[in-house]
Amino acid sequence: MVRRVRIALAAAALCCSADVAQAADLAVEGGDVRFPAEASSRGTLAVFSRFERAADGTAGLDVLARRVGADGRPQGDAVLVGKGAAPGPGLVGEAYAVAFDRRRTRWLVAWSGREPGMAQASCGPPQTFPVSTPACVQAKREVFVRVVDADGGVADPARRITATGDPGDAYASGAAPAVAYDSRADRFLLVSVAADPRRLGGTLVSHVLDRAGAPVRDGTTLPLTGNAAATELVSGPDGGYLLGFAGFGGSDPAERELRVRPLTAAGRPRGRTVTVSPSGGPGASGIRLAMDRDRGEALAVWAEARSGASSGFRARRLTVGGRPRGGGVPLPFTVGTGRVDVVGFGRGWLFGVTEERPEIGHAVLVHRGRADGRVVGAARVVSDDDAVTPGLADLGKGRALVGWTLSPVSRGTAEAPPPPRPRVRLVRP
Repeated sequence: MVRRVRIALAAAALCCSADVAQAADLAVEGGDVRFPAEASSRGTLAVFSRFERAADGTAGLDVLARRVGADGRPQGDAVLVGKGAAPGPGLVGEAYAVAFDRRRTRWLVAWSGREPGMAQASCGPPQTFPVSTPACVQAKREVFVRVVDADGGVADPARRITATGDPGDAYASGAAPAVAYDSRADRFLLVSVAADPRRLGGTLVSHVLDRAGAPVRDGTTLPLTGNAAATELVSGPDGGYLLGFAGFGGSDPAERELRVRPLTAAGRPRGRTVTVSPSGGPGASGIRLAMDRDRGEALAVWAEARSGASSGFRARRLTVGGRPRGGGVPLPFTVGTGRVDVVGFGRGWLFGVTEERPEIGHAVLVHRGRADGRVVGAARVVSDDDAVTPGLADLGKGRALVGWTLSPVSRGTAEAPPPPRPRVRLVRP
């Protein structure tokens, strides 16, 4: 009862602050809110997911999208963009991503998912101990894209972009999509991972897409050293892109490095691959890459961990071509707080992170950062009780949009917890 009172008091303090608006639900169920790297004067698009189990026994995520106005309020209804999404085999990278076409005020959503007839195979019988679980099904997935228009609706059907390995091989999948828009070329670039749980990581493949999301040509395998896992992609202010990926140099999955490589508008490598995280140091995971187009620089953020031991997050300032500007700086977050997000904000950066707070369970906080990535000032709690997986969007004029998953941990009962819920809030950090 005491904890409930503390939660209510914390929420009341948030809603009554002059620079924090009321939180709003994107849907009655879902989570893992993502925003594109850029927003318009009219707001942005929130992309989130909802768990579902298909009739064939495979589990995955519905990918949904909903417009959010410049005032932080959801507009229209949430629309179903794709089905059957999931991280890649062996949990390689994220399940979905989104990019903003600022010429036409519309978005391209990419996800790793399924369509009827794709291969699947049994990978284990049902279990009854220690808990009941259904039979394991290994399901092939490929990367799809779909356009969401300025009003938040979908018209054209989804397009399948990848065709990984043999069609009958349920283990070879297109995974970890990252997508960005180059306004000079008026094209999108999609980078995905050709993944397989029978080996470590996978191969990076780039796909140039036209403004409708259709492939301009066949995908290009990127000749980058080492297998890759998670990917991040941002467009540069003068055209082209900067790719970030977790590369494995050996056979130890904990010993992976955060690397960046500039790509041309045609999705081909230029310059050289740069290792951003310390070589031989703790493995890099949870990577995020942000571009500040006005200042012409980028920031890489990653979590450091080796053999399950946490050692925190670090950030490193980069040029638009991926060259480091100074060494990495420690961030006052722990790996146990989960995913961190970062966007260019004012003359510096804005970080979103989940931290454990005794009075409200887990909370999403925002931290201001200087141009070199160092955190300044006190953190701001922007969420309500038990909030996880933050996402950020810079709406300009000192405003930011924060998205998170309202976790069911402290609500309902252990036997019947309510579903997770995606929420957003406009703040002025």
